Amino acid sequence: MAVRDGARVIAREEVLPRRHQERLPVLIHELMEESGVRRASLDAIVFGRGPGSFTGLRLAAATAQAWGMAGRLPVYPVSSLAAIALRAVWARRDSTQALNICTIVKARAGEVYVANFAWDGQTLQSTATERRAQAIEVAFDTNVDLAVGDGCLEVDCGQIPNEPRLLPSAEAVLALIKTAEACEAAYALPVYLQADADWGAKTR
Repeated sequence: MAVRDGARVIAREEVLPRRHQERLPVLIHELMEESGVRRASLDAIVFGRGPGSFTGLRLAAATAQAWGMAGRLPVYPVSSLAAIALRAVWARRDSTQALNICTIVKARAGEVYVANFAWDGQTLQSTATERRAQAIEVAFDTNVDLAVGDGCLEVDCGQIPNEPRLLPSAEAVLALIKTAEACEAAYALPVYLQADADWGAKTR
């Protein structure tokens, strides 16, 4: 969770396996109290839209919808894969250097979510459509400098440096608001990706 008040960002992180529904309302309350920001002063809601855990994404989207509707606020859905890539940029000693990143996150057994991003020293941009694929079929572009996300443990990264422990963070999601498009709260939906093979079978 994170709140931005001008240039000030107040954030809290917890890894909560199977406890999202129980802890999220408490974390929101604690963060608002800590930041001193009142609900009425919020001007937008940002959330990680996925792809990722089915239950976690549904809860995130439902919470964003509820806060957006209650406050009549615009909601910004942000790619969870982009948030991991941005954390990788922040973790480097020199974040002004250009970097091509492939984010790979575990999906269901034998599958991963994959996306490619380019960092030009100031802005993170998507360079390939997010997709879900068989882990054994993932191949890297020759210009990839770094692979990130727990899906790195499922694929053959070869000689490409990789950081499998990186997770998306609220601060990264918040920072990516400038790359997202606002929508009405009712349309703030999670993104579930079909595997390439499943998609092909359903469109024949």
